[in-house]
Amino acid sequence: MVTPPSADGTTLALSFEGGETVPVVLREERSPETCAAICDALPIEELAYHSRWSGREVNVSVSVDSTIPPEDRTAHTSVGDVVYWRDWQLPTEEAPEAIAVYYGPETTRGPQGPLSVTPFGHVPPAHWEPLESVGERIWREGGERLTLRVDGE
Repeated sequence: MVTPPSADGTTLALSFEGGETVPVVLREERSPETCAAICDALPIEELAYHSRWSGREVNVSVSVDSTIPPEDRTAHTSVGDVVYWRDWQLPTEEAPEAIAVYYGPETTRGPQGPLSVTPFGHVPPAHWEPLESVGERIWREGGERLTLRVDGE
């Protein structure tokens, strides 16, 4: 299980087309380069889909910064984890990138098996219920627009 970040960190807002908005507290102390690259790419507005391989996860393809080094990687996520994934085995210019949000504890996987991801943010427990509702809705109904931005902007 990944421990939550401190409550006084930088906070982003994660909004969904269905009207839900949840805070994402950044893990700047554990993934500083990833957090900086994500913040530099904001706002991110993409179509989110449910994961076929990793269970209770919705994700978006992004083009953030394919030079981000692996930081604090894990293959095990907890409810509320927000992670960055890139195929670090491919050449930098060819590597796909994604941001994923977990509404249940999971082992991250792809078609080849377990994958490692960089947890860079966490949705606080008070917001897990709407996160689960969004995840289940996307799972049942298909893609939905997601926006990640600095909180208050």
